[in-house]
Amino acid sequence: MTNYQCAKHNWFAPHGPCPTCAMQDAVDTLAYPRTTPELAEPEPENVEGYGPPITARDTQVGGRHYKVMKVQPWDVVDTWPHEQQIGYYRGGALKYIMRMGSKDESPAEIAKGKHYLEKLLEVLNG
Repeated sequence: MTNYQCAKHNWFAPHGPCPTCAMQDAVDTLAYPRTTPELAEPEPENVEGYGPPITARDTQVGGRHYKVMKVQPWDVVDTWPHEQQIGYYRGGALKYIMRMGSKDESPAEIAKGKHYLEKLLEVLNG
């Protein structure tokens, strides 16, 4: 029979390790996972902090019809003067928010408007 002893927490028992230390070990494992190659999980792609940053152009809300084009409409808009780009993306966001529920389901309309707002933020932040 093994006797477990923890001088740090004054624990001595034959039935298992110190519960305080066991809990701390579990927390440490979650907070600081093992990074040996065989245990490490592959880094996800296109997640903040991993891989290339995700831009509004990298995504499309409501289909793939723009993503299959070699030159997307936003690629053309991005060649316009800065103020015209701002106006275009503001107008796109306004359009989807204003027509909420009249063409597509409301969540889809809001998601499309949000997509335009994300692109607008990218343009504003340069």
